[in-house]
Amino acid sequence: RMKRFLKGQTSEVVKELQVKMMQFAADKNFEAAAKIRDLVLSIDKSTIKQNVEFTDCLDRDFISFVRHNNKAYFVRLTFRGGKLRDQNEVVFSAEEFESDAEVMEGFLLQFYEKVDELPREIYIPCELENTEDIQSYLLDLFEGQLTGRQTTVSIITPQIGDKKKALDIAHINAKNFCEKQKIEKMSQEENFAKALPELAQALGFEIPPRRIEGFDVSHLSGQFPVASQVVFIDGQPQN
Repeated sequence: RMKRFLKGQTSEVVKELQVKMMQFAADKNFEAAAKIRDLVLSIDKSTIKQNVEFTDCLDRDFISFVRHNNKAYFVRLTFRGGKLRDQNEVVFSAEEFESDAEVMEGFLLQFYEKVDELPREIYIPCELENTEDIQSYLLDLFEGQLTGRQTTVSIITPQIGDKKKALDIAHINAKNFCEKQKIEKMSQEENFAKALPELAQALGFEIPPRRIEGFDVSHLSGQFPVASQVVFIDGQPQN
């Protein structure tokens, strides 16, 4: 695999590793699966740095996602001054009745409320129904923060060229992010399945506890008491 990777056969190597990763996960060997996951992410990052760079020095974001059950797994690649600066991973709600365009629109409206800067161009994999309205909303959101040169933001769905290539890389990373989350969830469920019976045994319960509540009360010399509660159902924390 190393020889093939050095020859540029990256996609084939990554596919093989992903298959092996899922086999380990299916066998509940989560530690081995996590190691392969990290290897795949390292390959993706090295590929991005080698193959994607823009000479015009514009600030751009490339955003893609994959869907699984009722969630969308987003990855944003941040290019500043034409070079890759950062990658963000976000899990977002995506109900079955929502189209990809609706999910993407909702993500854009909520995500950019939480970041510090607006790029000149945002590249996404699907056409939106309200592109101009969203562009206007983003400009209004960052009013007063934009430099004198930036008066517009463009949301674009590329079809060919380097922009499409960068967006494809974001999509690959989104798939890897989704697989990583699946493995972590399976690992967590496995840990809960083992931990609850052990807890029941330690406490002398006949069956594992289904609901666990914890309380904490704080005060200042007996004044201004404040209480908090946490709840776990079947070992899972509840919001």
